[in-house]
Amino acid sequence: MPAVFVWPCGSGCRQPSGCLLSTPRLSGSNLSRIVEGPMVRFALLAALSLTFPAGAQAAERKLDLSNIRGLILAAGVTAEISSTKGPAEAKLSGDPTAIEQFALEADEAVYTLRYTGQVPLSAEEMAKVTLSVKTPYLGYFSNARGGVVTFRDFATKGLLLEQGYSGFTDFQGEQFGGSVTLSGTCEAVNVGFRGPGRIDARDFKCKTVWIGAEGDGHLDVYASEAFKSQLAGSVTVAVAGDPKYCLARTAGASSARCGDRVAETFTDE
Repeated sequence: MPAVFVWPCGSGCRQPSGCLLSTPRLSGSNLSRIVEGPMVRFALLAALSLTFPAGAQAAERKLDLSNIRGLILAAGVTAEISSTKGPAEAKLSGDPTAIEQFALEADEAVYTLRYTGQVPLSAEEMAKVTLSVKTPYLGYFSNARGGVVTFRDFATKGLLLEQGYSGFTDFQGEQFGGSVTLSGTCEAVNVGFRGPGRIDARDFKCKTVWIGAEGDGHLDVYASEAFKSQLAGSVTVAVAGDPKYCLARTAGASSARCGDRVAETFTDE
């Protein structure tokens, strides 16, 4: 099953030489790993569309989260979309007021998670609420504890990330096996995944992009200032935006290009 995590890098690191995260191994107890910063922690739950192949003989399923307007989370709250072999189902446990504002719409091809307005609860009340959504074709999308989430850019059904302490946003996937499309803007993004899959982030306009990936996949990204990657297997990366710095460490059949330029090899020294 694909697994997608989104959270901000809380290390406070701002320099290209020190912020590349190695490919994550998100299994077992690490599934609930949260990267904490000295201020608030942000967890992205929606405002983008995810498309995952359901199988060779099945129609493509699409989970569209672009209609979510806002969600206030407090310490102790968990929110996740997890896989199941049964029909799609949604559950929001805790305060009844929050439950009334949540709905999941589904047909044969599209699951749409709708959340209107912000939950009118205090941080203490919100800490008691748990959101769980299950679909047959999607692994963990987000497992979040703490922070404040703001969703914007609704007209384009895209994504504009609210930046955390370090200015970095993390996008992590384990045994990905599907495709994700991102749009919007960001200062810097850290991307990591294992397994087959595709990420189309050409319309996700970032100044700085770091990637750690292995397996079999392709990424289209946009970096206007700096790009750095660590790739293994047969991962390929195409970078738009003509960044000044274009660096990659590759193994196997992996490769990275910034426009017509092959990424320069870098070392830890």
